[in-house]
Formats: sequence, C-alpha cells, structure tokens
Amino acid sequence: MNIRVITASAGSGKTTRLSQVLDEAIASGRARPEAIVATTFTNDAAAELVERARERLLASGRGHEAQQLLAARIGTVNSVCGSFVTEFAFELGLSPALRVLDEDAAQMEQDRALASIVTDEDADRLRRLASQLEHGLDWRHEVRKIIDAARSNGLAPSALAACADRSVESLDACLGPGELDGTAIDADLSAAIDLALAAVDRTVDRTKKTGDYLELLQTAQGHLARGELRWGDWAKLMREEPGARSRAVAPPVAAAAARHLAHPRLRQVLHEFTRRLFTVAARGIEAYQEHKRARGIIDFVDQEALALALLRRPEVQDALAGQLELVLVDEFQDTSPLQLAVFAELASLARESVWVGDQKQAIYGFRGTDPALMDAVIESLTGTMTDPELLQAAFDAAGAGDVETLGVSYRSRPELVAATSEIFAQAFARQGIPEERTRLRPALEVEPAGLGPIVEHWPIDLEGRINKGRLAAGVAAGIRDLFTRVPSVRDRVTGEPRVAHPGDVAVLCRTNEQCRAVADALAALGLPAIVARTGLVGTAEGKLALAGLRLWVDPRDAQAAAEIARLVHYPDDADAFVTRVLERPGIDAFRDEPAVAAVLSARTTSPDLHPLDALGAILDALDARERCAAWGNAGQRLANLDALRAHAVTYVDEAMARREAPTIVGLLRQLDELVATRDWKSSPRDHQALLDGREGVSVSTWHRAKGREWPITILFGLETLREPSAFGLQVIGDEHRFDLAEPLAGRWLRYWPYPYTTANQHGPVREAVEASSAHRRVVARSQREALRLLYVGWTRARDRLVLCAQRGKLLGGLLGTLPRLDPGLFTEPTADAAGDVTMRWAGRVVPVSIWPTTESPPLELPVVPGAVTVGRPRTDFPPARLSPSAATAVSCRVGEPVVFGPRLRLTGSPDMAELGNAIHGFLAADRLDLAAEERLDLAVGLLGRHGVAPHLAASELVDAGSRLWHWVDTFAPLRVHREWPVRERRPEGSIVNGTADLVVRCDPGLVVVDHKSFPGDMEQALARVAGYSGQLATYARALGRASGSPVTSTWIHLPMLGVIVELKVDAVERVEAGAAPFTALESS
Repeated sequence: MNIRVITASAGSGKTTRLSQVLDEAIASGRARPEAIVATTFTNDAAAELVERARERLLASGRGHEAQQLLAARIGTVNSVCGSFVTEFAFELGLSPALRVLDEDAAQMEQDRALASIVTDEDADRLRRLASQLEHGLDWRHEVRKIIDAARSNGLAPSALAACADRSVESLDACLGPGELDGTAIDADLSAAIDLALAAVDRTVDRTKKTGDYLELLQTAQGHLARGELRWGDWAKLMREEPGARSRAVAPPVAAAAARHLAHPRLRQVLHEFTRRLFTVAARGIEAYQEHKRARGIIDFVDQEALALALLRRPEVQDALAGQLELVLVDEFQDTSPLQLAVFAELASLARESVWVGDQKQAIYGFRGTDPALMDAVIESLTGTMTDPELLQAAFDAAGAGDVETLGVSYRSRPELVAATSEIFAQAFARQGIPEERTRLRPALEVEPAGLGPIVEHWPIDLEGRINKGRLAAGVAAGIRDLFTRVPSVRDRVTGEPRVAHPGDVAVLCRTNEQCRAVADALAALGLPAIVARTGLVGTAEGKLALAGLRLWVDPRDAQAAAEIARLVHYPDDADAFVTRVLERPGIDAFRDEPAVAAVLSARTTSPDLHPLDALGAILDALDARERCAAWGNAGQRLANLDALRAHAVTYVDEAMARREAPTIVGLLRQLDELVATRDWKSSPRDHQALLDGREGVSVSTWHRAKGREWPITILFGLETLREPSAFGLQVIGDEHRFDLAEPLAGRWLRYWPYPYTTANQHGPVREAVEASSAHRRVVARSQREALRLLYVGWTRARDRLVLCAQRGKLLGGLLGTLPRLDPGLFTEPTADAAGDVTMRWAGRVVPVSIWPTTESPPLELPVVPGAVTVGRPRTDFPPARLSPSAATAVSCRVGEPVVFGPRLRLTGSPDMAELGNAIHGFLAADRLDLAAEERLDLAVGLLGRHGVAPHLAASELVDAGSRLWHWVDTFAPLRVHREWPVRERRPEGSIVNGTADLVVRCDPGLVVVDHKSFPGDMEQALARVAGYSGQLATYARALGRASGSPVTSTWIHLPMLGVIVELKVDAVERVEAGAAPFTALESS
C-alpha cells in the first residue's frame, strides 16, 4: 500500500492542504479527476473540499478538469460506500434502488426487529437479573450497544457466543475463585445480622444513625431470606455501621457480607446476564438483517459492510483496476474499525492514498470509533511503535509510507498559538506523540491592537448548596458582564478588530443537560442562545400542530379541540377555559371556536390529502406562522415549524421504504415514538430547529464543537470528570498484533456487568476489577481521551479563551489532566478580585485576566412579538412527482374476461402483499425458452424468499406464466418488455415515474398489461378492475408519447383467477397532468 499520512493539528489549514493535494495530483497527471475518491466526516466538509479544489483548478485555467471533478466520488464515508454498493448492487444480489435509513430511522427499525425476537421469557428473565445489579440497568440498552459494537467491528452474530465465553472467563479471572456453597454464605450473614440486632440496646443508643443501621439490617434480613438481597446491599452492609455506642456489632456483619465476592449466586447472575445479552444480541442482528431485507432497506453500517465485501471480491477489484488513482481520507482519527477496513482495501487498489487527521482530536470513541487505530497506523508508517512485533506486522502490510505534519496555525492569535503549542506539545509527548506533531507557529505575525487578553478565568462564587442550574447562572452572568466590557475580536473577512456580538461567543459544556441549563440561564438574562434541543412536540407550536393533526384524523376528538382552543383562544385565561368546558361539556365544547372550526372546514374541503399536504393545510388553517410571531422568539418558533415538516418528510420516506402507505395516523405514531425513546436511556429524537449561530451565543457540547471555531470560547463544566470503569461493554483489540491489511482481525467484545447499586459504590467486586490489568488499560485510555478532549475544546478559540468553573474546582475535571501528567504544565489562577495575573504554564509566561462571577436573578422580560412575512394566499401547485399506481379511475369500458385456465390454489392465509411481490417477480423474470427445471427453480426461490412457499405450489405459478406467454404470442409480438421503466415530464413540470409490468410491441402498436394479484371471486374482480383505468391510461399516454406508436389496448391480468380483462380507456389524451386523477406520491 502506498499510504501517505498528513497530521493536521487544530487550525492548521487541513482543508486547504487537501485541496492542494487534489490540485497537485491532477496537475501532475498522477490522478484523473473522475478517478479520485475522497471521504470526509460531514457533507459540508465534502462540499467545501470540492468547492476549494474546483476554485484552484479554475484559477489555473483547467476548466475541463474542474468539470470532471464533479464525477469524482467525494462525500461522507457512507455516501462513498453507498456509491460502490449502488454501482455493484447486482454483484451483491441487491437492488440498486435500496433505501438508506438515517441513524434515527435505523434505530426505530432495529427496535422493531428486536421486538419480534425477544420472547416474554427472555424479557422477564433479563429484567429479573438486571434488578439484582446496577440501579436503572436497562438490558435492552445493553443489547443495543452490543449489536452496534458488533456491527461496527465486523463481528458476525456467530462470533458473539465466543465473546460471551471470553467475557465470563476474563471476569472470573479478575474476581478469583468462587465458593461452591452459597447457602453457607447466606447463613453466616443471616446469623451475623441476628446477633447484631440482638446486641443493640435501643434504650441506651437512641441515635438516628443506629436506628438507620438497624432498619438496614432488618430489611436486608427479609430480602436475604427470600433470596432477593441485591449485591449492592451486600456491599452496603460492609460499609455501614451504627452510632459509636453500638459500633462493635458491625464488624461481624461486614465480614460476613464481604464474602459475597465468592458467592456462587453472584457468579451465576453475572454469567447468565452476560450470556443472555450476547444471545439476544446475536438473534437481534440476524432479525434486523432479515427485517431490512424484507423491506428493501439498509442503514449506514450496511453500506460500509457491503462496500467492504465488494472491495474484497476479485471481480470488483478487476473492474476498479485503473479507476482508482487517488484516495483521500479526511478526519482519519474518527475512523471506525469497519471504515478503516474499507480504507485499507481502497488503498490496496489505488495508486496513491493520502490519509489526513489528527490523533490528538480523536474524541469519538463513544460512537464506536477507535482512536488507537490511528495511533497504530501512524506508528506503523513511522517506525515509532513500541512493540517490535506489532510494528513489523503493520509496517510489512503498509509498505513504504511517510508522514507529513502541517505546522502553521491559521486560526488563533500568536500568543494563544504559542501557549497552546507549549502546553500540549509537552502533554502529548508524555503520551507518546512527538512534540513536532503538536507545535504550531502562527500565520499571523503581528496581531491588531486592542484584542484584549488571550486567556480569562471566571471563578464562580457560590454559597450554600451548589447545583448545575446555579453554575449555569454563574457563567451566564459572566457572559453578560463580558459584553459590558465591550470586547473586541478579529473580523473573519477583514482581519481587523471590531466589537464582539453574541454570535462570536460559544460556551462548551460537557453534557446536553448542561447545555440546556446554560441556554435557559442566558435566556433569563435576556441573552439569545443557540443550542441543540429536543422536545419539538412539547413546544407551543408543536402542540398546536399535533392537536390539529389529531383533529383532522378524528373530528370528534374533544381533547385535540380543547388543546387548540387553549393555545389559541385561552392562552392566559384558565378560568374562561374551564368555564367553557363546564358550560358545554363533551365533544362540542370548542367546535365553534374559530381555530377549531377552521381545521374542521379544511378537512371537510379536502379530506383525503396526503400527510404532508394535510400538515400544510392544518398549519394554514391555524394561522400557525402568525401565532408563532405573536408568541415571541419568532425565529425559533418558525424554524420549529420547518423542523416539524422535516420530521413529516422523514416519516413519509421511511414509510415508502417499508412499502407502507404514509398516513396521518402513522405520522402521529412516529412522532410519539420519537419522544418515547427517553425510556431506553437515549435522548428523545424530536429535534428542534438549530438557528444560525450569528443570532446568539452558541451553546454546544465539547464533542459537537469539534471542527468549529469562535472568536471567544468559554470552557464550562470543568469541575468533575467521570471515573473510568472496566465494567460494561468494551471493544478489545489484539495488543500484540496489528495488520493494516486486516484491521478488524483479533477484535472481540467484552461485557462485565456492574453488580452494585450505584456507580460510586465500593465493594470487593469493584476492588478486584480495579486491581486488574484490564482496569489499568481502561484508565490509561481514559486519560488519553481526556487530554484529547481538552485539546479540542481549548483550540476552538480564535482570539480569547475563557476558563469558567466554581472557585477552587478548576482542576477537578479535564484541566486536571495536565498537572496529573506534569505539575508544571498548568496551575489554577488565583485572585480574590478582578485583575490580571501572570501564570507560568509549561515553562511559558501566560498573562491571565480574572473576572469573578456569580449567579444573578433573572430579569422580568416582556414577550416581544416578532414579524412574519405572510405573502400570497396558499396556492395549489401540480405535484412534483406522480405515481401511475396512485391515479384515480377514468372513464372506461370493461371487456369480456379472457379465461386462461383454472385459478391458483392457495392454502392457509398468506401475506397477500408478499404473495403479489413473488408473482410479479416471477412474471418479470420468466421466459418460455428457459428450461423447465430453471423455471421451476425460479418460482421456488421467489416464493421461498417472500415467505409464501407453503401457500402456493411453484408448479402452479409456472403454469400461470406459461398461459400468459401463450396469450402474448397471439399478438405476434415484435418485442416484449417486462418491468419497463416509464418516466414522463408533463408540460407543467410534473414527473410521472413508474414501471409498466408488461408492454408488448407489435404491429400496429403497443399492448400494455398490468398484473394484479387479487384473490377474490370473478364478480368481485370485475367490479374492481375499472379502478385501475387511471394507471393504465397514464402508462398509455407516456408510452405513446415516448415511442411514437399508438397504444392499441390495455389489460389487467389476474393470475390468481387465471383470466385477463381488457380495459378500453376512453380518450386517454384527456388524462391531464396534475389533474384530479392523480395523487402525489412524494412532495418536492
């Protein structure tokens, strides 16, 4: 492999360098533009790369190459992998038209698949086991984590049983040998508790502490007798003790409780829980794969796995030979193991590969990426790997490579660049990264005057009980005070100083909960904040839209009508609202309110609207835009309406991917599911709109801030750092072997259940694990991750960095990583009052301005109505896309049925949709000139794959095909087109898009046939066939215009009944585009 690695520290011009690499490769003739593959982390990054590269090509007069670059494979990893899957879909036995699910949709489909395979016995047993372990442990959440980790590491379901075995064995090795007789351990503890209860004299020791201890003993005794004493309570009995007068009774209880480390029941619970999780996960992966196959959908991981499978096929490698000349990989440090395997295969096929990234910014380990992979790759290419065997294996696979380091910072002020380089170069050097990969020199040699300090410290002074809300109020007050000092920043365009505005400031928080608290605190002080939020359906505009949807579905929904009336007509008058309910109880209480009446009127006018059109009609009827403006915070509320529409569009796309008709009821159900995910230990997915950051202070998590920059960056949430733990799920790689050609080799999943009630509870199980080498590796990895995350947050600042924490707690969290590596790297600035101090960090003098802050009372802010552009009244436009199958019937005459033979014999109750798909598939692929055995095998395979083989004999399906082809022969066909794509652009712009089942070209014209797998009797069938006249008329018009040949007849073939019926469509030319006969399948 010819791989070149470019390490790009934060702000070092990575995208510019990538565009240079592209330009140089094209200019030198090493790579044709269309033979380039480039992967980026986001779509925006891909667009920026293409734009910059084309600008350079155009500026040098190479317009042809700039145009050809648009044919290159440049996009996110998933889009590039998807392009390979689409191009070689037939080699995989897949349709090129597979629908790709986004992450939220994939999670929903995975949950549905899991629900189909988890038995009541599984759920009940796992729930019982989990109840004996960590408080709030959700076994479903753990199963999902195992599934996600297995798929992203290329582990097959069959490999998970071995993972379970290794997990159990490795945990037992940590805990040491167990005892065989659990009854004796229980009896010893019970006896010790009885003695303690008898020994305490409450007439002598009446302290509350002793009373609480006795209550603990009594409760534990009862649970122990029933075999239900949680392991966290065993550990608690080791630590708790009564008041001083009775303290002597505690040691025997503690000693007996400590024996639970060797209790066979503990081992049995840990083993069974682990094995059951892996078993359910393995079945879940298989069920999810089958679930997607049956619906013709894939997710992002499938794209990567399928692309990897393709790139390893010799025939695909031969097809791509000479087509891949340059492979660029951006943000390589965020690579998942599966993606790395794809990149390795691409590198083996391409003439040249350039991988760009920064191992110091690998912070997405919680998403399934593995920062150690980049470390290993760079070490393999530079010869700095400490393990000689690992180095040799990786080096042999990678071949001769080189590493380029970008050394200039184009982001920050010179003094900030110098301080950052010194601190982090020394810090990362202690973790094995050479200093030259961290040190940068500033591109800006002389900075404009008046920009103020490069570093500020805001100690938050609070008294009494401190919580997250009070800390958030403190940083909000600090931001308010910052603006009173009129800070200056560099203008991004001119580079000259200007006064800072809210959009120049960002607050980086450790958690989403902190983000919401800071945004609320800023709003309480009248400062606009831009923050990613969920809870769309809980906003006033969300509630109004959902109530309108429910009223549309059921005009007698009294609760929906009441919700609309409360929001629109009685927002501030609860008494009047209640009075109205009491005066007119029941479903008619609010029917005559204008807003409710408007929705009902719109429904009466157009009761059968598509869900997207119905949502638009409801919002119009409710004057939703005007109400959002009147409620205040108009920009956010109006954007939320667009977000609601986006959720609706996503639902429609997913419904179509599942081959289901989208409905308003389905949309409501999906919105409910988005909110209900909070019970699965994951955030709700009803995301509110995220406004442009120029309108307010940006509030973001540290992880979400990666790749962005702000003139003034405030680091918040610095007081604490979560302790690393070897419990739970860990992805384990082979420490002594890394093969760049096989990066997934040797990886497995380890799961150790945490037995105690809370994460901070101590006991012998935790102590045994923390004494293990496994725990030491987790701690070392956690320390590396903490330093990387600190580096990412620190380097977001262009002009000024603010460190904000409770006074005296600045080093309690991420910043404490620096002095733990070396006490001289960083110390907390101290001062009782505002002022400037000089700090020596990493041997460099750094001036720091200290501005103490504290919480401020919220302001009484009036609601300020916003402005909204109403525009023209709603206009109905022709739909962008038309589906022939959705066309309404037109005037026609039904001919006499032509009987082919007997009806097909069905047994049982098949899924008629799947049966119809199987019949359609057979008639599309069948040929009379195929051998009889081939035709029968084709029918058997299709019926089996669609799950209807027990209900219809394959021989009968073959006979039905034969009868159809003999009938076709009566037309003396010149050519027969099966599953013929039909696409027509109508004069007004609408596009008709469908597939004609069968078109027979003969003299003098075309014969159009559509198959319908209707299972009823002949009378019912003849009553229904006229309803398909619109579909046939649409095909006839499009085919006639495209071919120039007349359509001489149109037919409905009913293979289940053994007949074909002619539909004589009157005046096909009168079926006008966009008129009533058509219903839009999708909106533009």
